[in-house]
Amino acid sequence: MLWVAMGALTAAKFNAERLRAVASNPALFATDAADYLVHKGVPFRQAHDLVGKVLREAERQGKPWTKLSLEDVQKISPLFEKDFLEGPSGGGRDRQQDCSWRYRTRVRARRHRDFAEPSEQTHC
Repeated sequence: MLWVAMGALTAAKFNAERLRAVASNPALFATDAADYLVHKGVPFRQAHDLVGKVLREAERQGKPWTKLSLEDVQKISPLFEKDFLEGPSGGGRDRQQDCSWRYRTRVRARRHRDFAEPSEQTHC
């Protein structure tokens, strides 16, 4: 079985640009958005519900949730502050800065002895 997997991976060709585009979808960071509220003392169940409302508002406006205005998200909850929108793909970051922000933030939030330190990681 392992030989089959090795052969498949050896023969596989990946479109790096497409993978980057798919991995940059802000919807993938909904759990991180909920964690933002949890760190402010909101129970996860409630944070999950609030982020769902943010995602629905973004869908209604036809844009990623990271492109909503501060006013839009504060209508959902006043706990959302300016730094919430400066996360993934927000705040005018370029792609490399965005990649770096995601990696550092997620590692810090989920610190575990098996995770590489941000300084040990060279890509996202």
